[in-house]
Amino acid sequence: MSDVDKNTEARRAILGTWRDLIAQGVARENLASIALSISVMEMVEVFGKDAAVSGVSKLSEKIQSGEITAVPEETQRDIAIEAFAVLRDLLTTDGLQREEVAAIMMQISAAEMIDMFGNDAAAAAVSRVGARIREGKFR
Repeated sequence: MSDVDKNTEARRAILGTWRDLIAQGVARENLASIALSISVMEMVEVFGKDAAVSGVSKLSEKIQSGEITAVPEETQRDIAIEAFAVLRDLLTTDGLQREEVAAIMMQISAAEMIDMFGNDAAAAAVSRVGARIREGKFR
């Protein structure tokens, strides 16, 4: 399986779990917050604190610039998110790297936050996450 195929499969699995959790009544804002937290913790563990801060800063910039936008309403149900129950399983899948899963989770979380709160509020929230990383509150 190619890297592109592995990433596509990871995204599908994460989105499917997300969709299931929403169907079970878990609030989207809670899922977005949890996914972002999990992603940031993975980034800190995989890349270290400084690289994680840099990555979160870049994510904030992408939100501000409109590069990452909310998922269109008609697409949300199709790609909504299979995240948490599958995350550790994906990490053990042949060839799938933890950093790839963390990056996917961060992108999904950012899109959900934009959809719920708008670009400015989402970028501010991501910036606060960067500050928490610098303070050592993500491990």
